Amino acid sequence: MPTTPIYALPYPTLTDAPNAPVQMQALALRIDVAVAAAITAGTAAAVATAAAATAAVPRPPFAQAAGIVGGFSAGSQAPGTGSASSVTFPAGRFSLAPIVSATLQGGPGGTGNLTTRAVGVTATGFDLYVYNAGASAATYSGLSVGWSAVQMKSSAAAG
Repeated sequence: MPTTPIYALPYPTLTDAPNAPVQMQALALRIDVAVAAAITAGTAAAVATAAAATAAVPRPPFAQAAGIVGGFSAGSQAPGTGSASSVTFPAGRFSLAPIVSATLQGGPGGTGNLTTRAVGVTATGFDLYVYNAGASAATYSGLSVGWSAVQMKSSAAAG
């Protein structure tokens, strides 16, 4: 039996012996093969397209935590000095040392010279350091510091 040029589907000619069951079976089997190949190719293309689309979608962080540390009551910080407070992350939250940011949240008074820093960051916590970077003493009361920690991927803090 001859076949079509694109999908090689068999068809009878006038010179073929009439045998509809055999001819229909040959056609059906070839259609199965052609359809399966088209579905496989289409599925592979669809999967590749979906993978490319989802790779471009921003993902939420792997882990994060945030808090406010008070306890910096009324006081005066001499130039070039600081004080620290230990912060412990929720147990098991991070698998490695996250990226930590800290900022002054409150504290009326001369807090303009004060800066904050997270030092000694590990997967379990860090020391929050309030430092007077100015040339004169900084007096404050009711000082609090907000912090946030993020681990973007299971294998890396950045991402």
